[in-house]
Amino acid sequence: MLILLTAALQAAAGPVLHNLEIEVSLKDNGDADIVEMRTMTIDNEGTECYIVIGNLAGSNITDFRVTDESGAEYINEGRWNVDRTRIEKTQRCGIVTKSDGYELCWGLGMPGERTYIVRYTVTDLVRDYGETDGFNYMFVTRNMKPSPQEASVTIKAPHLANGLPKDSVRVWSFGFYGENEIADGEVVSYTTEPMTEKSAMIVMLELDKGILHPTMQEKETFEEVKERAFEGSDYKEPAWYQKLWNFITEEPGVFFGLLLGGLLGLWAIWSGIRVSRERKKLLKTIDWYRDIPINGDLVHARGLFDAFYLGGGITDEDMISAMVLRLIRTGTLTIEDRIVMPTGLRRIMGAEGKVQPCIIIKEFNERNRLINAAPIRKLYDMFRMASGEDLVLQPRELKKWMGRHEDEVMAFVKLLKESVSLKQAKAEIEDTKKVFGLKKYLQDFTLANERHVSEVSLWNDYLVYATLFGIADQVMADMKQINPEYLQMNQISRNLTDRRVVPMLLATTSSTATSIKQSVESRNSGGGGRSSFGGGGGFHGGGSGGGVR
Repeated sequence: MLILLTAALQAAAGPVLHNLEIEVSLKDNGDADIVEMRTMTIDNEGTECYIVIGNLAGSNITDFRVTDESGAEYINEGRWNVDRTRIEKTQRCGIVTKSDGYELCWGLGMPGERTYIVRYTVTDLVRDYGETDGFNYMFVTRNMKPSPQEASVTIKAPHLANGLPKDSVRVWSFGFYGENEIADGEVVSYTTEPMTEKSAMIVMLELDKGILHPTMQEKETFEEVKERAFEGSDYKEPAWYQKLWNFITEEPGVFFGLLLGGLLGLWAIWSGIRVSRERKKLLKTIDWYRDIPINGDLVHARGLFDAFYLGGGITDEDMISAMVLRLIRTGTLTIEDRIVMPTGLRRIMGAEGKVQPCIIIKEFNERNRLINAAPIRKLYDMFRMASGEDLVLQPRELKKWMGRHEDEVMAFVKLLKESVSLKQAKAEIEDTKKVFGLKKYLQDFTLANERHVSEVSLWNDYLVYATLFGIADQVMADMKQINPEYLQMNQISRNLTDRRVVPMLLATTSSTATSIKQSVESRNSGGGGRSSFGGGGGFHGGGSGGGVR
């Protein structure tokens, strides 16, 4: 009975496609070299794996090759015979030509944990649409069995020295729940939820003229391509200001709306003048403050400070950086160099690991008043969850985790700023003076020129607040002038002065959080952001089916 039950469970499990990574290398003439890496668990079901590519509209598939995790190059038989056993298909590949395209096939081979690397070229992927170039292409088909648990499409142009220029590229994607990013000369679309049989990965890319020189010309414009693809998607949702303008122009009472807008503008100008006057009045009464204000509450300190700056004050980036340094200051995090091994295709291609600064997660001390505030605890929890079991947080790990946990990141961003009115800040005038007094003291640090031991013991905290106020570079220069040994002996100052560490912290925390916050604002114009499950019509390539059979 146990043997039969085990066999039944294995039969029910079926093959699993854990990860599908697709790398698209664009050529100057519009052709694309494509590498697909499939990380799978193979059981006794089926004899072959296959990729469906149809609706090519003039494109062709060439240079088809397959290798596996052992590095073995599969024998390309050309025309593929589907009706054979698994053994007969082992380490062999070939193409089935259909009326509307191709099936790229290869033998599954032995069961177990397998990695298949498939290479082929799609001619004329990028096409000339007149004023711009681009494509709308399905890279992962619907009804694939098994569906990928994770999938990504990376588009690059290796022949360009700096890759694809961000300001000249626009991207949209359809058929899956995920994100789009344009960074470091590459365009990346990736899933944030497992794909199902109803999912697909359709990526639409638009390029300014002159980046590539595609040879195939289309009669329609790319605006027509976009309009067809946007049907049924959520990219057509207009921005709030467009909705407001449509309402004003289509409804009676436009005059009263404009009048109200003018009054609101005058009120905003008057509020700015009033806040500026109150700030100047406050600054005349400020003396140096040498201690840590408000029991170390960074968020409330920011609220009191920002109350005297209409539309300015402390940025989210400086706030997050100060919180990270506070965690370092208390020993909750450390920054250490670790060897970061490559993943995905780079690992398979034999790339070596690189030494990078990583965040090392330590135990959280609930009783430490400097870190027991909700925002800092939330930041620590995100770091810990993203780091995995080894508690070593690599930059790519954090960025990937934040991209897949948008709701948690947005909840954290909301905790960064406490709404404090000017009236409330004036009611807490003593605490407000301490916050502004500490900034004044840090700005005048060399004038104070105090070398007392009690002062030096606070320098770690001073660096946290200098980062909060956006004056960390100036304060470190002053500290170096007063006590050069401090910058060499102290960990937090070494982390600040190490130009590898600060960019890493910003890129993996504040910058990522900010990009997630702004993604909705830029996605409609093709600047990245969330994908649309609906839409994508008019695509080339892809189709239905594929996987294991």
